[in-house]
Amino acid sequence: MRLLLVAAGLALLVGCSGNRCERIEDDAKAFVLDVVDEDQSCTQDSDCAVVAINGSCYDVCTRVVAVANVAAVEAANDEADREICGDFSLCTTIRPPCAAPAAPVCNDDGQCE
Repeated sequence: MRLLLVAAGLALLVGCSGNRCERIEDDAKAFVLDVVDEDQSCTQDSDCAVVAINGSCYDVCTRVVAVANVAAVEAANDEADREICGDFSLCTTIRPPCAAPAAPVCNDDGQCE
């Protein structure tokens, strides 16, 4: 009986830790992706750039952003890694490799993609 209780407690601890890790990862990604979505306006392809979106607790490979927004996205990426991922030290994650990004374009609606 005691062994069963210990096993149940460990399973609960691991489950909570996993949920905590997912929450940290999701919060970091959301923080950066909100900044990515802030300004995507463009008039030509050269107004758009590919930016890496990753940190010690998340990796969404790359996103296309307006050149005018690159510095803000990079700053948000650094802040998320420093402020949000700091609690991720006990978590492990397997990140598959990212595909090569496509060339950024300014679409007919004047938005980078």
